[in-house]
Amino acid sequence: MFLTGRPMSMFGLMGFMMLIGISVNNGIYLVDGTTQLRQTMPLEQALIEAGTTRLRPILMTTLTTIISVIPMIFTTSPNLVMMKEMSYIVIGGLIASTVLAMFLVPPFYLLMRGERVDGSKRSPLFKKKNRATASTEAALSAAESNADET
Repeated sequence: MFLTGRPMSMFGLMGFMMLIGISVNNGIYLVDGTTQLRQTMPLEQALIEAGTTRLRPILMTTLTTIISVIPMIFTTSPNLVMMKEMSYIVIGGLIASTVLAMFLVPPFYLLMRGERVDGSKRSPLFKKKNRATASTEAALSAAESNADET
C-alpha cells in the first residue's frame, strides 16, 4: 500500500488475511515435502528435491490467485473500487511471499531441526532443559549468591 500510495481499508485487511493463509500454506507444503523425502534420502537432497518438486504447485497457486484479482485493479465500477486495495495487497504480497518462502523456508527448516545440510547434528536453537539440569543450575546460583553475601 505504501508503494502504490493507497490508503488502507477493511478490504485491504481482508487481503492481508487471504495473503497470510496462502503464504502459510506454501511454507507448509515445502516443509511437508522435505519431511516426506527425508525418509528416503539425505537432508541436503531432500531440501533440494522438495524445492524443485513443490515449486510448480506453489507457483500454480500463486499465479492463479494473482490472475484472478488482476481484473479488480482495472475496474471503474463504483461498487468494486474499494476492492482495489485488496487486489494490490494480494498481488504484491503473493509475489514477495513466494520468493521469500522458496529462499527462507529451507534455512529455517535446518535451523529449527538443529541439523546441518550434511545431516550432522548441531546444537539446536531451542534447548530443552530437563528438570535435573534446571535444579542443578538453581542450586549453583543459590550457592553463589550465599558465597557473595558472606
